[in-house]
Amino acid sequence: MCAGAIRMAGVGRVCFASRDPLAGGMDLFRSNKYMQAGRCDIQPPGSRLLEDLLIALLMERLINLAPDGVGRSIGAWSAVSPGAVVFGQWLARGGVIEDMRRRNVPVEASFAILEKLYGNESRAESVVPGAGL
Repeated sequence: MCAGAIRMAGVGRVCFASRDPLAGGMDLFRSNKYMQAGRCDIQPPGSRLLEDLLIALLMERLINLAPDGVGRSIGAWSAVSPGAVVFGQWLARGGVIEDMRRRNVPVEASFAILEKLYGNESRAESVVPGAGL
């Protein structure tokens, strides 16, 4: 829902899962007196891990959709979470998400796998994407 519609609907609280340095709208709630008068309570991401995994998934998708056009996105998202961007690049190179998609891995299990991989500092050497996920 756009910030203006949230304000007009009188929504009292908005919680979001990930910041968006390119197209995010939460700053719009402070953009003018009308928006400020709405007194909408904006709650930043409550889980750094969830935010990082969402950023990594976005990076993986952008790289696979338009590998030559992601430079600006990578730069902007690196300011939010450089580790998540590197993880997303690793996911794209290794085909991890495509492998999970091919094998119809449920969303809950996919996030558990991603959480484990993201926490594995030496994943590049110790985890071979597609091999026993």
